[in-house]
Amino acid sequence: MYKLVLVRGMAIILLLLVTGCSLSGNETEPKRQPDLAQNGAEPLKQTGDEVDKQGVSVEYAPEGSVDFSKEELLRIKEELSANRRSIQVSQSILLSGVGIGRDQIHVMARSYGDFERTLTEADAERLKQALYELIGKPFPVKLELGNCCSESGSTKGKIMQVEGNRVLVIDDERKNGNTEDPVATWISMTDDGKVVERRKGKDAGKDVPFGQLKVGMTVEAWFTGIMLHSYPGQATALKIEVLE
Repeated sequence: MYKLVLVRGMAIILLLLVTGCSLSGNETEPKRQPDLAQNGAEPLKQTGDEVDKQGVSVEYAPEGSVDFSKEELLRIKEELSANRRSIQVSQSILLSGVGIGRDQIHVMARSYGDFERTLTEADAERLKQALYELIGKPFPVKLELGNCCSESGSTKGKIMQVEGNRVLVIDDERKNGNTEDPVATWISMTDDGKVVERRKGKDAGKDVPFGQLKVGMTVEAWFTGIMLHSYPGQATALKIEVLE
């Protein structure tokens, strides 16, 4: 699903990427800070070049339940969005998106902290019970849990500029749409994201402070949340690997 919005006179497409890590309570802002909330009531799609496609998708319908009104679903959505922090602490799972689908609540989530931990159907069952306890009763819900970062990253290229808590990465191997311009993205980090050393002769696997990223480095990044498709694009990464 796409939304077209105007920001300072410039059209920007908010691309709700498929699967891996969007609506209310989304990871959205491309800044180094905790994931922020954004209201919405459409069926969720997990954001995703950053997350592989091997996540978990489960739907739960309480036995003998009657149809929930839109007003009741909206109340549940707002309460879940307002209590994301408690779920994050108790389950180590971030609710990256909460919305209203077809007569059900739609929740997108990912592992928080250890964001490369593989979430399973057992995790989905525990999360469902935690959400039911939070609301005080069962309700129809679809859970989509994304897993990062076993597949190729969202982008790979050279850092061309460092500006505060973000870096500009240019991927000369790919073109921006139908133009001759290379794919270019301003990248910041989630608050639980990390930069990892992968250069030859270095301490492979060692975490690197974000502030040590420099112009000229070649990196690969896994995105989460909504990507702003301005030019350059703007994205938030869970993981950045320094390759060269």
